[in-house]
Amino acid sequence: MQSLVHFLSSRMGNDFKILNWNPIQKCILVFILFIQIKVLWIIWKAYIFLTPEVQIFVYLSEVRLQLYIEFFEIFVAVLFIVGLLLISKSRKGEVILPYLSVNVFGLTLIFDAYMAGVFSPNTMTNAVCYLFVGFILFNVRVMLSVITSLAITIGVISDQTIKGNLVNAPLFNFETIGTPEYLNGFWMGSIAYFTFPIIIICILLLLLILKQWRERESYIAHLVQFDALTDVYNRRKLTEILQHLDRGKKHAILMLDLDHFKQVNDRYGHLIGDQVLISAAEVLKANIRSTDILGRYGGEEFLIILNDTDEKNARSIAERCLRALAEIEHPLTHDSTFNVTASMGIAFLYQGINVKDALNSADIALYQAKAEGRNQIRFSKDILG
Repeated sequence: MQSLVHFLSSRMGNDFKILNWNPIQKCILVFILFIQIKVLWIIWKAYIFLTPEVQIFVYLSEVRLQLYIEFFEIFVAVLFIVGLLLISKSRKGEVILPYLSVNVFGLTLIFDAYMAGVFSPNTMTNAVCYLFVGFILFNVRVMLSVITSLAITIGVISDQTIKGNLVNAPLFNFETIGTPEYLNGFWMGSIAYFTFPIIIICILLLLLILKQWRERESYIAHLVQFDALTDVYNRRKLTEILQHLDRGKKHAILMLDLDHFKQVNDRYGHLIGDQVLISAAEVLKANIRSTDILGRYGGEEFLIILNDTDEKNARSIAERCLRALAEIEHPLTHDSTFNVTASMGIAFLYQGINVKDALNSADIALYQAKAEGRNQIRFSKDILG
């Protein structure tokens, strides 16, 4: 059993989110659903063979023949699943196999639909469920191919049934079922049995897919607003926040740049550099107020927006951040660490000052802090006089 689980995990991947599966993995799901449908048919036939009083409502020879066919179909479906698992990473297979799998699934179930009645309520309901799930799992071309093949096949069967060349629902003996059919408990029970389990399976599958869809949308929304490395706001989101700040209040813009960061990357490598950025972001988050906003503005540069604050508070928070950054012991080896300082320029945004000018002032102040020795703070007014 463990070897089977390992085999499935290695072929299907550890990510069991259906939306992340490749087309071949989705084909495997189709055949698993196919086997479940066949098992429902087998259970129904077992009930008939174990319940003599309902046998008058069916043709036992047809029931027995279809039972043999279903066992064979399950065997073939298992072979398909094994084969698909073995080639689950084939690029060519991802293009071709969805067409084959979906059409095999659809055309095989047409035989079941014919045996139970092409015009029966369960056939129509189940067809809608399958198509709906199919359009979510596969691209439009794949689904149009199966719709075309099914429409032609069902059209021929319907035409021949209307003309009397084919028997409608050959499994059932309508002479004993009587007319109207809905007065017969066995007939109605059979229709319900082949309708509701499929609806429930499809609804559960759709709920799972929709849940994963929402998670994916949430993740994409997160990526649009947050920096992938440090998990703080990115430049686009920071710009958006700045544009919507209440200009009736005074806000401090802190432009922070890690000192000599290029040397860190050159000397220790980019992986160490990335860890320095992650640690810096964590320390900055811990040293600003809950109402303040932190983001990565680009490279080793961070931007902090202090909402509704004055110069005194801005300086206090800025000094606390620089002090905390300088105290971080960045690990290099098990017994070796190094420190990285930062420089900061501060400007204010309020009524009459546009965002571009405020950012430019903070950037000029930052440049001045670096030019005067780094690891220090400069306010834009210090430069402008």
